[in-house]
Amino acid sequence: MVIKHKNIILRDMQKNDIENYVRWFTQDLEWAKSDSPWEPVESDTETERKSWSEYYETVKELPENLKRHKFEIEHNDRHIGWVCSYFIDKNYEWTESSNYTETVYCAVGIDICESDIWGKGVGSNALFAYINYLFESGISDIYTQTWSGNLGMIKCAAKLGFTECNRNKENREVEGKKYDGLTFKLTREGFIYNKIRDVLLSMNFCTADEKFYITPFVNCEDGEEYNVWKITKSRETYVLKKSKGCEDEIYSAFLGGDMDCVPRVLCNCTVDGEKYLLMEYVNGKDLYKCDRNSLIKALDALIELQKKYWNDKEKSGLGYTYEKSFEGRKNRGKYLCDPELEKAYSEFLLEYEIIPRTLCHDDLLPFNILINDNKAVIIDWELAGILPYPSSLARLIAHCEEDANAFFYMTESDRRFAIDYYYENLVQDKNISYARYRSSIDKFLLYEYCEWIMLGNKYQDADMVRYEHYLGKAKAHIKRMKEGNSYEK
Repeated sequence: MVIKHKNIILRDMQKNDIENYVRWFTQDLEWAKSDSPWEPVESDTETERKSWSEYYETVKELPENLKRHKFEIEHNDRHIGWVCSYFIDKNYEWTESSNYTETVYCAVGIDICESDIWGKGVGSNALFAYINYLFESGISDIYTQTWSGNLGMIKCAAKLGFTECNRNKENREVEGKKYDGLTFKLTREGFIYNKIRDVLLSMNFCTADEKFYITPFVNCEDGEEYNVWKITKSRETYVLKKSKGCEDEIYSAFLGGDMDCVPRVLCNCTVDGEKYLLMEYVNGKDLYKCDRNSLIKALDALIELQKKYWNDKEKSGLGYTYEKSFEGRKNRGKYLCDPELEKAYSEFLLEYEIIPRTLCHDDLLPFNILINDNKAVIIDWELAGILPYPSSLARLIAHCEEDANAFFYMTESDRRFAIDYYYENLVQDKNISYARYRSSIDKFLLYEYCEWIMLGNKYQDADMVRYEHYLGKAKAHIKRMKEGNSYEK
């Protein structure tokens, strides 16, 4: 595993790191005077080489998804030290426990063992990257510990947003002098606030001492927070978003100007290699529980965009390209494991290659549309590009059910209305017959139904509820397609 941040890299141990550890624990011991000088390092080359060689064998092939409790630090292609985490109990003492609980906490430590690197901000960058990694893995609070004589570590902790939470008076003695043992705490919320402050400072959106308030948005499907925040400053509200996929390119190439069916991007920046967008805040409801008036606004927004970019070949290489999307669609067809589905799906792939293309939001689920009294606004454009035209409409209506308890609710009447409204206000003017259009829409609906079938087969989880539901839905849909009774206007 490799994590890059500013001028450092966190990575797993490599075999040639062993000799550095041998040197650090036998010869170049200056770093230990700051780490825990009351525990003198007394060892020899042979012992250290054997110890670190044995340790390397235990970590050299760690699975990529395994949480790391230690990373090596690399700076300018040079191995300079390590970051690590350990467990402390409610009394802030080290414990052997290996599970986080209400009384067992995560603490982090760092050692930069090359003295010529000290005082250059490299250590704080490395610790920031590791803390960010741990918070993203789900940890809520992180601690760090040092002693009152380690002024460098105290300064580093303050820089990263840690605050002192415990002090053991004069419990350490170094060279005949008493020092306090210190424990600092950093909450996830405090860490995120500092990260966002740095982003907003880069945008010249605020000053270093200006107050603002952050509310994280929550993923509607799993309840988890994701990298989008509501920012309130001086009674004005904005949205800050870490750009995913090709979203920044999509906004720049397609969604600028005076379009009112997408959020306006106010400014953007890149911080530590991550792209951020500051956008207008759109107040509205989504389409989880769809009604006819909201549906019309949503369709009008989609149609406005697709009219503008119909068969736009100049922009076909931007964003989520047709070629990339087609590879993903071909891959879905490999996991259907049913001859009838495979045959119908192959017809969809043929259709995908030949029909007209326009700007499509390739994940236009109902929660990616916000409706207010005046308009519909389409959000989250990380998967978008010049794609076959039915892609967005099929995605929008395929997963809706006429069941009040369904995740996405839409009546069958509104679903049929959407199909006809889209044809009458967009496709009809493109010299495409209704029968031809309906044939295309039905093939794209089949593609959507096959999503959960693919997931169930690929991950050998055919017992999942959605697998059975969508398998039945796909089979019934194929039957209707064969009958061809939906192609008359």
